[in-house]
Amino acid sequence: MISVVAALFITVVGANLVIDPQAVFGTGLFGHAKNANDRYERLLAYRAKAGAIDGVLFGSSRSQVIPLDEVSRRMDGARFASFAVVGGMLSDHLPTLEFIVRDKARRGERLKAVLLQLDIDALGNRPFTEQGLQYMLPPEISGEGRIRFWWKLLTSIQFKAWKSTIRGVSTHTQAATGTGLFPLAARSAAMLAGLAAPAPAHAQASPAGRPATPAQKPRERITQRADFPRQLALLQQLVALCRQNDIRLIAIAAPIGRASSDRLDNADLVDVVERVSTIVPLWDFTLARQANDHPEFWSDGFHFAPNIAAMMVDRIFGGSLPPEWADFGTFRSPVRQSEHLSRN
Repeated sequence: MISVVAALFITVVGANLVIDPQAVFGTGLFGHAKNANDRYERLLAYRAKAGAIDGVLFGSSRSQVIPLDEVSRRMDGARFASFAVVGGMLSDHLPTLEFIVRDKARRGERLKAVLLQLDIDALGNRPFTEQGLQYMLPPEISGEGRIRFWWKLLTSIQFKAWKSTIRGVSTHTQAATGTGLFPLAARSAAMLAGLAAPAPAHAQASPAGRPATPAQKPRERITQRADFPRQLALLQQLVALCRQNDIRLIAIAAPIGRASSDRLDNADLVDVVERVSTIVPLWDFTLARQANDHPEFWSDGFHFAPNIAAMMVDRIFGGSLPPEWADFGTFRSPVRQSEHLSRN
């Protein structure tokens, strides 16, 4: 029995090392794993050039199309590291920023800028963070013991991940069928849809006694999600950390696609944007008609194309835009909110 258990243990460890489904051991025998832990990959990329980094981009897979070279040019050459990760939320961003601030202090350096892209339609959903090996934060960021982190990666029996890595596909089969132009976006689309979708509602009778149609079902309210208050608190902590360390913070509410706008309560969505803007000055592109009126500018129901991201950067930094995009996005801040209230 001891021999059998030992053989099983060695087999599992060997499979995880050789197949490397989260792409953390660097084996690479089956190419880059489709289920790679991009949180770990972003840390490695940051470490490789940490001394040259002035700024950090935080966001979900949607923010991968933001042109950081252009942002750098508009911000006096600040060099950005990307922490755009699948399902990235404040539960990822805050501990990562805390780590980078500590790391910079240890090096005798300072982080100058943070570009934070928020997915308003995902606020309050259960975070991807730590939901599986693919979404674990590295121990330097999470504070988890290194031994425990690597032990889980070595000893987990994960047949589905092993098989998908060998075949070169994602375990999220729906996402894997997405367009090849947006690999990170396609990988997370099914996960976003699954986490963001409201619980099935039972049909209710209409006044005439007929079953309610789908159009009559109440729309989902972000403010009623269980994790919404905690995520606002995390945002407040991130903003405070930037202020304490004199870090310039640019916050963006990304455009949301039809997959979200068609199921969310618009009044509640606007209320959420207003609440966020009382915490941090915010460039709001959430319901920008220019983006939503062009389905060809979207890779799926959640992810916009690079040309939308380029327009966002131009708008934020005062660049020239086509006439029909002149009012693309709105800047909201606590000061403007108080001025609006005082006028009314």
